[in-house]
Amino acid sequence: MQAGLHFNICKLETSYISNSEVADLEKRVEDNIPPHLLYLCQFWATHLQGAAFDPDLAQLVRGLVTGEQMLFWSEALGVSKLIREACKALISAEGWLQVSLFMCNMRCHPTNIELAQKNGV
Repeated sequence: MQAGLHFNICKLETSYISNSEVADLEKRVEDNIPPHLLYLCQFWATHLQGAAFDPDLAQLVRGLVTGEQMLFWSEALGVSKLIREACKALISAEGWLQVSLFMCNMRCHPTNIELAQKNGV
């Protein structure tokens, strides 16, 4: 996804008009956003939910949601009329990071496991 996303992915002449005013936007999306990239933009967070915590993966997620890639990702979703997916994906990714970090901390500290079991967590 990082390699495929970039600024002005559909080569629009201006950003001063809304997407609905771009006459050939669907054709531009089709020509400039390959199906696999559009799939990744839509479903990366869904797939993330099934992944075990990995510090390198967490760093990639952090880079996506805090850097310029987030702008490129939201642009791709916006021109594809899928921007509503962004909110769901970000909430899902935040949940994965929180749960994964919690579980990692529990594994790293055996006394935490005993404490959690004692308290019914």
